[in-house]
Amino acid sequence: MTARFRPYQREQDFDRVGEFLVRTFRTSGGHINWLQPRWEYMHFHPLIQRVNLDSIGIWEVNGEIVGVAHPEHEMGVAYFEVHPDHTYLAPQMLSHAEERISCENGRNRQLKIWINDAAPEFRDVAIAQGYASESRYDPMSFLRVDAIPDAPRLPEGFRIQSLAEDNDLYKVHRLLWRGFGHGDEPDDDSQDGRDLMGIEGRRLMGSAPNFRLDLNIVVVAPNGDFVSYCGMWIEPVHQIGYVEPVATDPDYRRLKLATAAVLEGVRRCRDEGVLRACVGSTMHLYRSTGFEREYGSELWSREW
Repeated sequence: MTARFRPYQREQDFDRVGEFLVRTFRTSGGHINWLQPRWEYMHFHPLIQRVNLDSIGIWEVNGEIVGVAHPEHEMGVAYFEVHPDHTYLAPQMLSHAEERISCENGRNRQLKIWINDAAPEFRDVAIAQGYASESRYDPMSFLRVDAIPDAPRLPEGFRIQSLAEDNDLYKVHRLLWRGFGHGDEPDDDSQDGRDLMGIEGRRLMGSAPNFRLDLNIVVVAPNGDFVSYCGMWIEPVHQIGYVEPVATDPDYRRLKLATAAVLEGVRRCRDEGVLRACVGSTMHLYRSTGFEREYGSELWSREW
């Protein structure tokens, strides 16, 4: 039966797309979709303010979602989620992305698209349309939680806890501000709630349906500052723990604080029945704790 297209409507479609991602997630044997926690993280991340949610396209068969084309944290970059029986939608989904998700680049329009390893239909369509690989990869690495190593010993005076014990939004904001390279200290707008990239953004993230204070881990320095952070999300159907975000204050790096925070988060997920943890990275931090790359996506682009 022919798939029908319609625009995304957040109020009615946010949960339905999440359920679609749960139904169709797999790591081999064809096109690989996002995990549901990444979809949720996208919607409750402060960068959602840069995205036009009306640009998201949905394809349905008999009222059931079979495809989604969407941005993440910026316009001009598209992702494709598709039911394995409906990969023939690749040309339509790419056409929609070019029309609604692309952005201006000087006098031209530009679109970048992420195509995963197991999506030859999307790759073939992209090549036919003149897209070129940028040789950039977005990996997904997994760890069996029954094989996690012991956490490194924290330096004297440091301790590890969760936000359930102290959800100080300013301390969280300062750590993530510094950890992700925004500057030495948060600016005034980000501190007083006038800027969604600041305190209000942290509050937005905490309002996500599956955000749990007890799964968001911080390392506390002797002076009481939060200096390393690991967020964890649980996808219970596939028993996967999703690691996002992870950051360490630059003044406290090379002390293995992030390693300790990640392993604590993974252990807490294991205690709730999670079998594997995953992270969108192949950094040494994750390789050293046993994460191994299972698949990834390649970035392609064109201008017209």
